[in-house]
Amino acid sequence: MLFADTPAGPQFVLLALLGLTTALLLWRGHRRRMQIAGRDVAGEVRREFHDAARAGTSEIHRMESRLYDFGREVEGRVETTLATLDRLIEDAEDEIIRLELLLERSRQAPVDRATLRLPDAIGPGQRPLSPEQRRMIAHLAAAGYVVDEIARLVDRSPGEIARALGDENSEPHADAA
Repeated sequence: MLFADTPAGPQFVLLALLGLTTALLLWRGHRRRMQIAGRDVAGEVRREFHDAARAGTSEIHRMESRLYDFGREVEGRVETTLATLDRLIEDAEDEIIRLELLLERSRQAPVDRATLRLPDAIGPGQRPLSPEQRRMIAHLAAAGYVVDEIARLVDRSPGEIARALGDENSEPHADAA
């Protein structure tokens, strides 16, 4: 009875679309089942493992080459540093020899008193005291410093300081006038 009545135009189109969709879905399912059935899963797993091992091996080779390059660079730097240090040691040894020769010559050479320069031990005492130094000596003495301390501070002999203080005491002060 279903087919007794001829379907009208729109019903016929819907029924045809439904049949066509069903056939398409059945055909796709059948095709997928055939693909899955024809697939070599073990072969795919072997290929994946082989690809992973090859990638790991290539990474190891790449790292080995980088390590080799780094080793060569470090070796070059060390050799350069060692060469520089060797040169510095040679220079230092040459300087030591030169200084030892100078020392030996200075020990063997007679001392020339005319060219020998001694420290200026009596030089500062030969200069007369300036008025500022005399005032400073007087202020330090008034502050309670003793002759030896004042002599060290103004870089003069204690005798000079004592004479300067004696001169100060013998001079009439402006306050006494």
